[in-house]
Amino acid sequence: MLAIDLKGFGWTSRPPGDYSPAAEARLAWGVLDARGVEQVALVGHSWGASVVMAMVLQHPERVTRVALYSAYVYDDQVPGFFHWARIGGLGEALFTLFYRERIEDRIALAYYDDRYVNVEAFDRVRAELDRPGAVAAALASARGQRYAAMEKRYHTLKQPFLLVWGHEDRVAPITFAYRLLSQLPHARLVELHHCGHIPMIEAHVRATAALVDFVDEDLR
Repeated sequence: MLAIDLKGFGWTSRPPGDYSPAAEARLAWGVLDARGVEQVALVGHSWGASVVMAMVLQHPERVTRVALYSAYVYDDQVPGFFHWARIGGLGEALFTLFYRERIEDRIALAYYDDRYVNVEAFDRVRAELDRPGAVAAALASARGQRYAAMEKRYHTLKQPFLLVWGHEDRVAPITFAYRLLSQLPHARLVELHHCGHIPMIEAHVRATAALVDFVDEDLR
């Protein structure tokens, strides 16, 4: 198993450049090529799910199955703030002034259970935002969130898909799960009640059990 921090996220650096799903997907395929990995089952969460979808669309012959958690893969999911940020100069001003603000509200939006909205979560997010180049990388990522062309091809994907979704997700509402389920020819949905946008934390037992069962199908 390989867990990849995408460019601009986690422990990776935040260099200037293209942060679109397609560009991130090419980097991820480069990592797999360097490791000599030919066939893969892919797992992605939130915006990372759009990178996974781009990976499948780039090399469908190399992907055996796909699991998406709380996927962020439609233009309708992109907030208005990000649309304004596409305007040159205005985006830089908006992200410089506001991207580091109201962290606690953004954390609260991600969870159903308030116990996860705590100082530890705040400090973790703050540390990531304080990394060199973080704001510029976030802006580049926001500007790369254009999914209309990708969406037109979702129906062509023949791999088995597992969709894992929190019923109370306020970041990627459950209606988008139903929409994606209707577009993918071979998809199933695991809907987790009393769970927000981060199922692998809030509903880790149920979410992990569903993922393990899904991936193990290739071994049966």
